[in-house]
Amino acid sequence: MKKIIRKLANKLGYDFIKLRNSNDKKAHIKHNVIVGNYTITMPGNNPQISNYKYYPQLNEKLGTLAKFINEKYPIITVLDVGANVGDTLAIIKSKVDIPIIAIEGDDISYNYLEENAKKFENIFLVKSFLGETQYTIGVSMEKKGWNNTIIPNEKSHIQISFDTLDNIIEKNNLQK
Repeated sequence: MKKIIRKLANKLGYDFIKLRNSNDKKAHIKHNVIVGNYTITMPGNNPQISNYKYYPQLNEKLGTLAKFINEKYPIITVLDVGANVGDTLAIIKSKVDIPIIAIEGDDISYNYLEENAKKFENIFLVKSFLGETQYTIGVSMEKKGWNNTIIPNEKSHIQISFDTLDNIIEKNNLQK
């Protein structure tokens, strides 16, 4: 019955796609996802699981763009701020082998990023949240592990620190 309804909807120009319910409880369930030419692991609450399942060429143009830019400027380094679990690494590395600096502050995403980055060469990982200045604040957090939403909350026991991109580049000697 589902197939009949879907075929009918398709004829009218519509489709039904099941999206994952993204709740923090699923963040520790691992899913292997094909992204570009690689299989990477994502937390179960990451909606990119469904996106790459139904749209395997999702974000492919980003890799193509990196390849073309690298042809013109062969000494480039990509800066991936908010690297999440490393799907952008997989997309770019599927098209061209260039250095990538990947910055991610979320604990869950960073753990997956660390694991996924082992598949690639010329990757430098930084665990940090970025801001305009260096500071620490109390926060509440939502959507950990895929699209961390940081809500300032002075009464919270959760403290996170922000650093500037300039500080990160200098501290890690990334000037090239």
